[in-house]
Order: sequence, then structure tokens, then C-alpha cells
Amino acid sequence: MAKKNSKTCVVELPTVAFSQTRTAAAAWLYALRYEPNQDVPALKALLREIYPEAIPDTVSALVEHTGAFGGVSDALVDDFMTAVHTEGYESLPWREDVTRILISDFIAALKSPSVQLSEDAIVRVTSFLDDKLRGTTKNAFQILAGQRTRLRRAVRSLVLAALYLMEFRKLHTLEDVCEDLMDLVQVCPDPDFIVDEFPFDGFFTPEGRFNARGIYAFDEASRVLRAMTPYRERIDEIIQNSSKRWRLSRMSLIDLNILRLGTYELMFERATSPRSLINEAVELAKQFGAEQSKNFVNGILQQICVDNQINVG
Repeated sequence: MAKKNSKTCVVELPTVAFSQTRTAAAAWLYALRYEPNQDVPALKALLREIYPEAIPDTVSALVEHTGAFGGVSDALVDDFMTAVHTEGYESLPWREDVTRILISDFIAALKSPSVQLSEDAIVRVTSFLDDKLRGTTKNAFQILAGQRTRLRRAVRSLVLAALYLMEFRKLHTLEDVCEDLMDLVQVCPDPDFIVDEFPFDGFFTPEGRFNARGIYAFDEASRVLRAMTPYRERIDEIIQNSSKRWRLSRMSLIDLNILRLGTYELMFERATSPRSLINEAVELAKQFGAEQSKNFVNGILQQICVDNQINVG
């Protein structure tokens, strides 16, 4: 695996299988663009011949939005594509198709590091472009990374809000709480109803209904909440063991639930680096907690990492 070394960072470039899988998926879209009635089995066979290291099942899943990419609708990809079509961006078929594959990857792996995905996509696209188009391509991927970060923060905010609601509606099922939260967000006249930074502008149609991005954010938040449920008691135990001076009953509900989400991500989900997870939790504490919340949350999560031999880096 190739590496780019410096004193400050080491960026691992994509493996051959990773790169060829995404390129084969983009080539599939490119072929359909010019011949919509393709013989799909024949096309798959041709792609396997051209890209022998590609993973066939992942190629199909990326294009057809199945498996790990099943929640990524065409409407959601279109929404992200609109965001990159800024002034000076020239729409080119190959770049458009590579970008659509990148978006599917970005969204399906919402919490994973985006560097490898972007590096691979830029390599796939810019080998065919001149210097000017390389620049606008990189700008487009930077915009996508920002859009992805915003979607991830919206999901985390929704999970936190649902956990908070559950403290007061203990007889409600998880489905009831999610439905209550959807109603609350949708009927509230002010999309910034919790704090100014609540990231929900851009998640509604002009008619006030959830758009593809809003639907995905709620679906993903519900998935995280369901995944957390079996670990609730263990999560509280981990937090208590690493918080020697504070009983859970003395913590503010906002801080406690930020810690619950952060602990779940650190201990059980592990979709991205511990440092990134802690930073995201601190950002939630800054937005929704008291003045001292960010330091409190950072301290407890850092201690959880120490106590459980998690390398923050």
C-alpha cells in the first residue's frame, strides 16, 4: 500500500481493490449513460475483465443501492450532486459518474474518515482532466466533505435529542420517541428551535416536508438508537467506572446523553478514529450543554479511552 509521509501525517492511499471497485462502479454508470438498455450480465463480465481486483458484490451494491448502500436513494445522491454544481464547475460525464459513486460511499460510511475516499476519487477523475478541471474537481470534493460533515452532525443531534426525550417518556417505545421527535422538528415553525446551530435548515422541501436528506438523517438516527439499545446498561457502567467523582445521577441529562453516544461510538461502533469521535462529542457539548460541558465531556471520554486501552493518537 502506498503512503504519503510527512512529519505531521501519514495518509494511506487506496488499495488496488478499493480503487478498482469504485472505478468499476463509476464505469458501470458511465456505460449506462450512453446505453441505458445495457445487457447487465455482459457488462458485469466486462468490468470483471477490465478491473480484476474489484469486488463484484460491492460494485453492484454501489450502483444499485443495495446492501450497505441500500439507504442511499437516488434522490439523496441528486441532492448532494446539486451542492457541488457551483459557479465555474463544468459538468463532465465521467466526473459526474465518479462523483455519484463517491457520494454513495460518503453517505453509507457516514462516520468513517473521508480522506481515502476523496483521494481515490480525485485520482480516478483527474487522470483524464487538465489542470483547471483538476482544481474544480478538488473543490467539488471539498464541498462534498463539508456536506457530509453537516449530515453527520444532524444525525448526532437527532440521536442526542431522542436520548433526551427518552428520559422524560420512559413508557414510550423507541419508535414512539422517534415519531415524537419527527413531529417536533417538522411542525416547529423555527428550524433552529433548540439552539441556533441545530443543523436542520436544508432538510425540508419548500412545502415543509422532509426532503431526501431529512429522511435519511432520521432513518440513520433511528438505526443508531436501535443499535445502542442492547448496550445501554453496559454504556452507563463504563461511564460510571471512568467517572470517579461524579455519579450518573448528578450529571446533567445533556452531558450524560452526549457521553452515552460517545461511549457507544468509542466502545461498540468504532467507525472512525477515537480522536474524531471525542471531537464530535465536544462539539455537541458546545452546542447543547453548559459552559463547562465541553471540558467535562472531553475529560470523561479521554478517561474511558485510558481505562479501556483505546489509543486516541
